[in-house]
Formats: sequence, structure tokens, C-alpha cells
Amino acid sequence: MPCAGRQSTRPAAASDDTAAQLCSRACLDATRDAAADVQAAILEAQKTGKRILLDVGGEWCPWCHVLDEFFHQHPDVLELRDVNFVVVNVYYGSDRNEKVLSHYSKVLGIPHFFVWDKDGTFAALPACS
Repeated sequence: MPCAGRQSTRPAAASDDTAAQLCSRACLDATRDAAADVQAAILEAQKTGKRILLDVGGEWCPWCHVLDEFFHQHPDVLELRDVNFVVVNVYYGSDRNEKVLSHYSKVLGIPHFFVWDKDGTFAALPACS
């Protein structure tokens, strides 16, 4: 599944048989239906057995652009992400998508990531020590 909410292009170094996508925040669509994108990601995750990575950001976010550039410079990391996760992107800004995001823990900074199991519940991740 391509990154919901963004126009996607495949980095030159990624193989065509992977789901690796480079998603530019500059192409993030603030008018997309984030609730529908989340539901589509859950359905895709249930089919593939992958976890869901909800990526909250916007084209106005400088750290989001840094992250995009990191993925562009490291297609192996991008491929690792996309092989293991269904990625759904949610635009954040101007009160957009507050209703969708209100169902989850507070977004403390942007970019912000939620990791869910394939059923859309928060994944139990190991604690860092």
C-alpha cells in the first residue's frame, strides 16, 4: 500500500518488488479523509500481517523534511520500514484531523508516530532500558 495521504515516488535504489515508498511532506494532502486512510491501513495490515505506522506531520514541519531526506538518503531503511509496516500519513495543522487524532494519546511534537498492531490497537513495544 502506498503511503496514504501523500504522493509517492520510488527511490532509485529500491527494488521494484518491495513496497518501499518515499513520501514527501510537500505532497501531503490536507484534504484527505484521515479516518478513511486509517481504516484502509487496518484492512491492509490485517491482510498482510504487518503492523501499522501512523505518521503525523505536515509540509510546514522542518523535522518532517529532515526525516524525508533521511529516507531518501537511506533507501535500505525505507525498505525496512515498508516491509514491516503499513504506513498511513495524517496531516497535522490548522485543526485538521484533530477528531481522528483525539482517539489516541496526545501528539506532543511533530513528526509524531503511533505504532499499532494489525487490528489498529496500540502495539505492545518492548521498553527501553
